[in-house]
Amino acid sequence: MNNENTINDDFRSFVRNFHSINGMNKSNTSKRMSFNEKISILVPSCDSYSDLWPIFFELFWRFWPDCPLNVYLISNEKAFSDHRIRNIRVGEDKGWSSNILMALSRIPEEYIFIFLEDLFICSMVDQGTMNKIFDWILLNSPEYIKLSPYPKSIDKIFSRDFISKIDQEDIYRTSVVLSVFRKDVLRDLLREGESAWDFEIYGTLRSKKYSNFYTVNKEIIKVVNGVIKGKWSYHSLNILKSLGITIQSNSRP
Repeated sequence: MNNENTINDDFRSFVRNFHSINGMNKSNTSKRMSFNEKISILVPSCDSYSDLWPIFFELFWRFWPDCPLNVYLISNEKAFSDHRIRNIRVGEDKGWSSNILMALSRIPEEYIFIFLEDLFICSMVDQGTMNKIFDWILLNSPEYIKLSPYPKSIDKIFSRDFISKIDQEDIYRTSVVLSVFRKDVLRDLLREGESAWDFEIYGTLRSKKYSNFYTVNKEIIKVVNGVIKGKWSYHSLNILKSLGITIQSNSRP
C-alpha cells in the first residue's frame, strides 16, 4: 500500500509539473534558467565518418535554426569548421563509449543530448515543443529521456499524451537515438571499449538501478537514418535528394 501511495504521489507531481509548463506565461518564461547552461548537444563521431558532417550540420541548421543549445562534435584528429560547433578531438579512436568518456570531462553542461551523426533532420523542428521539453527536464531532473518514440518501449507507466516513464525492465532503456542523459548517469553507464550497440544492450542492464527514465510518446524531431552498417541507405538517399542533397551510393567504402 505504501508503494502504491508513493507511485500515486509521484504521478500527481508529474502531472502537476507538466501542466505548469503548459500554462507558463511570458513573465514565468523570462525567469527560466537558460537552456544552454544546463543542456548541450553531443554528436559522437570519429574521423572515418567525417564525410557525413557537412550533410548532418547543413540539415541540422536548416531545420533547427533556433537551436538554443551548445553543440559539441567528437572526432579524432579532424575538426569541422563552423563557428556554431565546438570540436572535441580525443585523439586515437578507442571506440564509441571510450571516446564519449574522454569527451565528457570537457563538457560543462549537466545534461547531454546525444545526436548521432548519421541521423539527418528532414523537417522543421518546432522550437516551442522543444522549449516545453527542455523546461520539463529542468523542472523534473530526469536521469534520462528519449526524444523519440522509437524503438517503442514495451512497458510504460505514468503514460500521458506527451511523456511516459519507462519501466526498469524495459529492453530499450538506454537507446541512444535522440536521447538526453544526465551526465553523471551517462558516465556511470558507459564502459570502455563498448560500441553504441553494446551500450544499448549492456547499458540497459546496468540502468536498472535508475528509476527516472522517460520517453516522449510522439515524434518531435523527424530524422532519417542515413547510414546503416557503414553503407548509405537507399531510402535515405531518396529523402536527401528531395532535400537538394545528392550523394553517390558508392561514396562510402
